[in-house]
Amino acid sequence: KNNRRPSSSQNDETFKKKNQPRHKNHRQNSAKKEKEDDKASKDKSLDASAREYTPRPSTASVQIFNVGIPFHESAPSDVNENERINQYDKYNPDQDENENDNEGSDDNDECDQQKYQESFERAAADLEILCAAYPEEIAIFQPEKGTSEQSSASGGTNGDADDDDYENSMCLPTWFPLVFTLALPMPETLQSLDLTTAHASKRFGANLTIELPRGYPTTSTLQIVSYRITSSTYLKKEYIEKAAQAVTTTASEALEHGEECGFACCASAIECWNEYMEQAEASMMMTQESNDEGGDRNSGPIHDDDDADIHWITAETTLVDRRSVFQAHLCRVSSDDMAHRAVRKLILSSTKIQRATHNMWAYRFIDKLEDGKELLKHDNDDD
Repeated sequence: KNNRRPSSSQNDETFKKKNQPRHKNHRQNSAKKEKEDDKASKDKSLDASAREYTPRPSTASVQIFNVGIPFHESAPSDVNENERINQYDKYNPDQDENENDNEGSDDNDECDQQKYQESFERAAADLEILCAAYPEEIAIFQPEKGTSEQSSASGGTNGDADDDDYENSMCLPTWFPLVFTLALPMPETLQSLDLTTAHASKRFGANLTIELPRGYPTTSTLQIVSYRITSSTYLKKEYIEKAAQAVTTTASEALEHGEECGFACCASAIECWNEYMEQAEASMMMTQESNDEGGDRNSGPIHDDDDADIHWITAETTLVDRRSVFQAHLCRVSSDDMAHRAVRKLILSSTKIQRATHNMWAYRFIDKLEDGKELLKHDNDDD
């Protein structure tokens, strides 16, 4: 009777109540079966969503899994969290490799920083030794930023400006590049012949600009940035090129042993330069001896076949001012060209005049024009 289908006139709810199982165990078994069916359906939906979602991770895998793979509060509790992470990593195998690469790059950066710091300390110590050994020949290049910071921090009065500038020029930079200039000296006999250079710059005939790069002295060695001749008297380009070559050779030998070579390079450059300066000085002296006709030409009139119209008169007495000695020379001139020829003839006529620190000259004459007017012309070497 209970299994008979209801007629059309009966209500469905009434039929369900009448057909409910009478035994309690039967009702519990049916409820348990319904829960198992719900659990199986939810597991299937969870597996399907995990297979469809395969994004590339940008943060930690656990966080992305919780965001990317939906699971509900009603998800089965027996699903382990580690299983979810392993399931996600199966679809993203490159994550661990990227993390390992990042860790390796960080370690390399730290090693490079330590290596460069050690290199800077050794280079700075080598440059300090050079400044102590050659205080007049070495000048440290100061970057613009570092110079401005030092000048603003120094302060002081106007009277201390020169002292501050000198201290800043000898201060070491706080980081690479370490660049300095080596000035090469010139003999006194050649200094006296340099009429185109200021007296303060006559002592040095050339300079080398040198850099201590990163990795010095273990992986890289001292390098020459530039070189030039600062004086134009009896100096050839070959002299400075030989000095630069001596520096390069010494630096290459030191790199093989990973040793500092600043002092050795500067010493070899100065030694090579002095050898060529001796040759230039000997050549100059031979030229002067050939031009001299014998006797002392510092007194009395001076005659020359090429400049027969030029006659110099030299004063017999001298004027002494502290450590300076002055002697006057007079000559009659009538044109600008004649005045320059007269000065040239006087300088070449005597080695004493050539060795003088500063030869001063001045001339003045009246030039008559075609219309009968007179024009005063004059000139001098220094205002």
